Amino acid sequence: MSLTLVAVLAHGLADFSSPAFLDVLGIDGAYVDPEMLLIPAGHFLVKDLLHPIQTDKRYDLAVCLEVAEHLPGTRSAGLVQDLDSLAPCVLFSAALPGQGGTDHVNERYLSYRVGLFSEHNYLPFDLLGPRIWNDASIEWWYPTKHSHFCASRTSPRGLPKRCAGPAP
Repeated sequence: MSLTLVAVLAHGLADFSSPAFLDVLGIDGAYVDPEMLLIPAGHFLVKDLLHPIQTDKRYDLAVCLEVAEHLPGTRSAGLVQDLDSLAPCVLFSAALPGQGGTDHVNERYLSYRVGLFSEHNYLPFDLLGPRIWNDASIEWWYPTKHSHFCASRTSPRGLPKRCAGPAP
């Protein structure tokens, strides 16, 4: 089974070149060095994330990792609206208050982000937490702040709605 994927990432792109992905689009700022991309350059869209993201296509999954804390709070609702327009399921994480980091201007608790997604009828799922909680190779904050959101009319493929329970 192949998925289409759009990734909105603040620090370049992870390796989404797997054959499992039928189509990939990466979106990030002009500061990303094209030589560092792990996807074909033709699948990368340079976009100022302070402004709305628009594409001609809808994807199966949007991945937005460690972006929201770099954008002003006034952009929070717009980012979630953009993700809603891109895909019915979103893998999302953002820095928690006190986490600290370079250029963090919008650290919020996950409950705040859950509220924003719920305005677009997305339900939170914790599909990865139990699998990564004790993995020493993963920074401690990832299991505590990520969530997988799915529009209420959908659920992660092969899983019933809310099978993993809501995210904290």
